[in-house]
Amino acid sequence: MKLGLRALKPTVFNGLTLPWIKRLSLRLSSLPLSLAKEVSVSKAKKQLPVRGKVIEPSDCSDTAVLLHFHGGAYEMGVSGLHVKFVSHMAKAINTKAYLPDYRVAPRHPYPAAIDDCFASYEALVNRYGAENLLLSGDSAGGGLAVSVLARAKLMGLPMPKKLVLFSPWLDLTGQGDSFKTHKRRDPILSRQWLDSAVKHYTGVGLLGRPDPEHLASISPLNEVLDGFPPTLIQVGTEEILFSDASRFAQKLAASSVKTRLEVWSGLWHGWHYINFLPSAQGALEHVSTFMGYQED
Repeated sequence: MKLGLRALKPTVFNGLTLPWIKRLSLRLSSLPLSLAKEVSVSKAKKQLPVRGKVIEPSDCSDTAVLLHFHGGAYEMGVSGLHVKFVSHMAKAINTKAYLPDYRVAPRHPYPAAIDDCFASYEALVNRYGAENLLLSGDSAGGGLAVSVLARAKLMGLPMPKKLVLFSPWLDLTGQGDSFKTHKRRDPILSRQWLDSAVKHYTGVGLLGRPDPEHLASISPLNEVLDGFPPTLIQVGTEEILFSDASRFAQKLAASSVKTRLEVWSGLWHGWHYINFLPSAQGALEHVSTFMGYQED
């Protein structure tokens, strides 16, 4: 199946210099980010089987709901950064969003995060119907979205209407070319951080060494993808995870999954969060079109 590839050249830094971004790379939450206007945020009490947030634009459509799995290298719980990002996505597609606060490493290693995310997916499928469910994930959350859908297929659960992956982390072995070629180009992620996160996620500890075969077996990149829903992937050219996105798009297309890979020029990991950038706003406009079942 032909892969829909779009190379995009938006306004990238919007006046921000790379050294300025590097100084804030460890604390994206320090940026002047805002919650979307006319959006309410509340605790998910009975709607999800785990703790989480319900993010709801005023007068939003009741024809679909969004389930988003947040990033954070499997080590970070839901933060204000994630809530603000999802608020803008919910506003863009005009639908209620659920943001589960799944368990994270090192206290809760693999497969705790997948278990919590799958339970959330199952609960919303039962509540709203898979045909009304939109699924998304960013970074490690993108990998969780893929793992959840792979498990859903094995368990006989239906697929969601659409899937969107923002800069997904999919290969825990770090074998993609960009792990070498982009290690000095991405101001946010480093190979060292990802390697330590993998050790926490797999439960071996910082002094341990994960088994390569085990890492490959639990990497979302290696899941069987037949029957996956139409998928949009967005990634920046400067991301250390660029190869994860591009290789996964190729695998989806080879599995006859309708796939669109959007490559955004000059952008680094986490750019979707910076909601005052025109490129981040433009990316969500594309997501809105894709999630709204409009074809172009």
